[in-house]
Amino acid sequence: MRLSSISLSLVSGLALLGSGCLLLVDPPTLTGTGGSDAPETGWEDLAAHNGRVCALDADGAMWCGDGVDMWFEDAGPFVDISGGAGGICAVELTGALRCGFNGAEGFELTETYVEVSGSTLAGCGLSDTGVPRCWPEATTSTGSFDSVGAGDYFACGLASSGKLTCWSVDGVIFDEALEDVPGGSYTQVDTYDHVGCAISSNTGDISCWGYDFDEILPGPPSASYVDLDIGSGGACAVSDTGAIVCWGEGTNDPNNPEFFPPTESFVRVSIGWGLTCGITVDTRLMCWG
Repeated sequence: MRLSSISLSLVSGLALLGSGCLLLVDPPTLTGTGGSDAPETGWEDLAAHNGRVCALDADGAMWCGDGVDMWFEDAGPFVDISGGAGGICAVELTGALRCGFNGAEGFELTETYVEVSGSTLAGCGLSDTGVPRCWPEATTSTGSFDSVGAGDYFACGLASSGKLTCWSVDGVIFDEALEDVPGGSYTQVDTYDHVGCAISSNTGDISCWGYDFDEILPGPPSASYVDLDIGSGGACAVSDTGAIVCWGEGTNDPNNPEFFPPTESFVRVSIGWGLTCGITVDTRLMCWG
């Protein structure tokens, strides 16, 4: 899809200071120029959400759409992107963390960030010092982390040792999500609702814990996995062979095509309410659902 121009306005929102205080801010109005079709290859990162996907191209520009028709959203450049029911958040090359794209209300955080997980409604940004800053509550966790995975209710951080530490981001969470966190060493963690899953650094297996609304526990068949994402109705992961494996309640019904991936070879996967998308080994963007 070709667009001649695009304007994006971010309204006043909440920014989280290093002290944990909240501050009203006025993020700038951004104007970008379209004029070229989305690239066929070169996709670096993606976030499926609410039946659509936003993805970052090789230059760090953001494009959004259904995976087939993609329109230019923002030049960025961005280095990380995440999404959920509350929309999209992204980290700029400068370290600024912005939430609220596609014309949605949003906010900007004032520290320097390297990673974001979650959406505008709830999530966490990981600062360049390894400290997570979370919303809607001004939640921080003691210690320094290399990575963070956040959802609507709780978040988990991965220390340099691979140890998992989890905490609430909204004050309402079932005990299982915080008390049943597995020991061991992990390379990636994701949370959704009251469930968390993590990839073992030793075997590549995925362990899941929490309150099992969607039959996600205990996890997928044993394999060596390199990426994972949890969504409404189930979860999907990419094995080291490039195959996407999905599991959970949604896989019991063929009327949920988002949990039945194509036989391509992938490196990334993201689930988003009726639409699942992945980046293939040759950097194409593919969606199904």
